[in-house]
Amino acid sequence: MQIKIEDLNSLFNKAFDADVIITIDSVREDLEQWDSINQLNLVVELEDFYKISFSKEEIESLNSVKQIIAAIESK
Repeated sequence: MQIKIEDLNSLFNKAFDADVIITIDSVREDLEQWDSINQLNLVVELEDFYKISFSKEEIESLNSVKQIIAAIESK
């Protein structure tokens, strides 16, 4: 599955209801909007967009763009 950073950026913006810019190296600590509520919003957006499902453990481990990409690619 091809994961484009542009798609992820769009999903982050939608989930966070904010204009954020992410890169492949972005981590949770980089974005003040990336709190626990927006983490869940982001998971919903990712699952809907990529037609996948994350386990509770996976959701808790999604703390960087690289981890998100790896989790999506593992599906």
